[in-house]
Amino acid sequence: MIFEILSLSFLILFLFLINFILVKSNLLIHSNSNEEHKKFGLDQIPLSGGLFFFIVLLYLSIPQNYISNIIILFIFFYLFLGLLVDYGVEINPKLRLIIQTVLTLSMVFLCEIYINKTNLFFLDYFLDSIFFNIFFSSFCILVIINGLNFMDGVNNNVIGYCLLLLLSIIFIEHRNLSLQNIDFYNFLLIALLVFYLFNFFNQVYLGDAGIYILSVSFSIIVILFINKSNYVSPLLAINLLWYPAFETLFSMSRKLLSKQNPFKPDTKHFHTLLLKFLGHYKIKNKNTISGLLLNLALLPNFFIAINFYNNSKIILMTTIVYMLLYSLLYLKLSTLKR
Repeated sequence: MIFEILSLSFLILFLFLINFILVKSNLLIHSNSNEEHKKFGLDQIPLSGGLFFFIVLLYLSIPQNYISNIIILFIFFYLFLGLLVDYGVEINPKLRLIIQTVLTLSMVFLCEIYINKTNLFFLDYFLDSIFFNIFFSSFCILVIINGLNFMDGVNNNVIGYCLLLLLSIIFIEHRNLSLQNIDFYNFLLIALLVFYLFNFFNQVYLGDAGIYILSVSFSIIVILFINKSNYVSPLLAINLLWYPAFETLFSMSRKLLSKQNPFKPDTKHFHTLLLKFLGHYKIKNKNTISGLLLNLALLPNFFIAINFYNNSKIILMTTIVYMLLYSLLYLKLSTLKR
C-alpha cells in the first residue's frame, strides 16, 4: 500500500511538472477555443500524454525490467511520430499509415509478438505460417492504433477504456492467482488513473503521441496475456478490443460507402455524434459527459469478460451484441435532427 501511495504522489507531481514545462515553453499545446472547455479547464491544454506514458513505460522497462529494451525502442519511434503530429507537422494520412505499418511489421517480427491462437479454426490453420502470422498480428495492432485514434475527441473516452481493459485483466489474473506481472499492471493502472483525473478536469490531452503509445502498449499486453494464459479463451482478445477495432472498420467502411477518402479525418464518429446530441439539449460539460457515458456503456462488456473469460460462446455473443448496438445507435444518432 505504501508503494502505491508513493507511486500515486510521484505520478501526480510528475504530470504537473510535464504540464508546467510544456505550457511555459509553449510546446505541444492545444489552444482551447471551446468556451465550455475554458470554464472547465485551461485555455492552453498540453498534449502531454505521449511524454507521460513513455516515461512510465521507460521506468517499467529499465529499473523494473518488465518490458524489453527493443519494445521500448519501437515505442519511442511511435512517440516520435506522434510528437511530430502533435507539434503541427503535416504528415499525409497515407504516409502516416505506411510509417505505422513498417514500424508494426518490424516490431512484431523482431520482438516475436505473435498471436498464437484465436479459437477460429479458419484462422488458426493459417497462423501456423510465420509469414501469415506476422502480417495478421501486425494488421490487428494497426487496427487498434487507428481505432483508438478515431475514438479520441472527447475527454476520458480513450483513457477510460484503457482503464477498464486493464482492470479486467487484473481481475482475471487475481481470480486465477496469476500474479507474475501484477506490479507492472498496478503501476500502469495508477498512471492511467492519474491521467484520467487530469483529463476529466480538462487539464491534459493524450495527443497523437499518447494514443500511439497506449494503443501499441495495450495491443502487446492483450496479445501476451492471451498467449500465456491457458485459462482464458483466445476470443477474449476480441471482447476486450472490439471497440477500437470496430471503430476502425466501421469508420472506413462508412467512408468508402459514401465515396470518401477512408484515410481523411471527419467529424462523424460515434463519440462526435453523441457530443452533438448532448449539445442539442444544452448539457453542461458535454465533452466529459460524453466520455463518461461511453465508458459506462462498456461496463457490462468488461463485467462479462471478467466472469466468462473462458467461455468462448458467451464472449463471442457479447461482442456481436455490442457491435449491433453500436451500429443501431450510430444510425439513430446520425439521423436525429439537431
